[in-house]
Amino acid sequence: MKKFLIRTDASSTIGTGHIMRCLTLANEIEMRGGEVAWVSAEEPGNINSLIRSAGFHVHSQMPTGEWDWLIVDHYHLNHHWERTMRSHSKRILVIDDLANRSHDCDLLVDTTFPGISNRYLENNLVSDQAKLLLGPKYCFLRPEFLKNRKTDNDSFDASKSPIRILVNFGGGDPTNETQKVLQALDQYPLHSLSIRVMTGFQSSPPTNLPKRHPTQLLGPEARVAEEMKMADLFIGAGGTTTWERLCVGLPSLVVTIADNQVNMIRNLAQAGYLSYLGSSEDVSPKMILESLQSHLENPDHLAGYSKKGQALVDGLGVHRVADSLIPRKIELRPAKLEDARSLFEWRMDPINRDQSFQTEPFSYESHLEWLTKSLENQDRVLLIGYEREEAIGVLRYDLHQKEALVSIYLVPGHHGKGYGSPLLESGSEYLKTHFSTIEKIRAEIKPENLPSQKAFLNAKYRKVASHYERELR
Repeated sequence: MKKFLIRTDASSTIGTGHIMRCLTLANEIEMRGGEVAWVSAEEPGNINSLIRSAGFHVHSQMPTGEWDWLIVDHYHLNHHWERTMRSHSKRILVIDDLANRSHDCDLLVDTTFPGISNRYLENNLVSDQAKLLLGPKYCFLRPEFLKNRKTDNDSFDASKSPIRILVNFGGGDPTNETQKVLQALDQYPLHSLSIRVMTGFQSSPPTNLPKRHPTQLLGPEARVAEEMKMADLFIGAGGTTTWERLCVGLPSLVVTIADNQVNMIRNLAQAGYLSYLGSSEDVSPKMILESLQSHLENPDHLAGYSKKGQALVDGLGVHRVADSLIPRKIELRPAKLEDARSLFEWRMDPINRDQSFQTEPFSYESHLEWLTKSLENQDRVLLIGYEREEAIGVLRYDLHQKEALVSIYLVPGHHGKGYGSPLLESGSEYLKTHFSTIEKIRAEIKPENLPSQKAFLNAKYRKVASHYERELR
């Protein structure tokens, strides 16, 4: 079992973002069979109890021992400290978004937009041997944000009433920006608003609530992803929740509350992903009110923010990073007639039917006839993929001379979790081992099935005309 140690802090001055994103990564590592422990100082305003409640052991100081990976997410640590850890850890992952200090690491993750590598390499902040994972495609998001992505049915409609506003300034709000926003919303006269305010672990609830519009306060235990999906517009800070909002597709008016947020939010605003109102010390209730009025009078801007945001952040970043730390191990076995009922239920899943070229439902009897013939067919290979004894997906290969035509679907509950590519990779290795005459795999994918297209490209397939191919030999 691989051992991981995470070094990060939270406090009333640091905020909670570092802890929250590392919790997402820790949960993914643990799901893949890794063992994770933490080092987090007992600073005022820490949320170490949250880490413990997730089932992890938390040290207040660096423990003795050795680890396969040390994961560092801390603005006050650099290459000097990291180098001293080399004798205790085989490899080091650094999570950074400032690019303002040198690192001694094997892997560096920086999720800031637009993900430019030369600020690390040209400034000699990491060695040439370090692997860089850069840009929003590597954001650590919990699975519920992918699950709650907005659809066309959830798109903003300025004519509906009330318009749902979500307000949040992160884990803490020391300058009381929330109150400033509520003051602005209380002056908005043109639409009926429904206001929901999320407060963090380190912030106090606002005392003066709007009188013009109904307002509800939500504590740290709120279901954040579900709140984002229900909301029409967000007003708040530009921290790590920025990526959550972009993934869900929630349009945002952003006020930065820390210097390290400014460049990223400004870049996102200039590229058309959100609206940046300015730094907290420069933004007044009047400015917030004027921006709200302008955007609600031009709803196409809000719809544009939603669509572009979802295209930028697909919610699979934590899987991509975890693949570099503890790759998934997908075991394959040939399907049997005893699998008939499970295969039928998986094939009939609405997502799988929608992605198939044959979308019509079919009976269990016709499925059983198809399966029986498939298992008897020497030119058809039907495989079920497992991760730690849990079925995750099915591969079908139809063999013809030196080529195989592949079909794939996932077991319900495993869509959107990054299983497609490793399942395809395992299938390719299976063909190499068991069918030495097969030189090429071919795939036909619906043009609108973008997740499947990404999965094939990530599994070393390339697009050729209207189909996808992978060379095996």
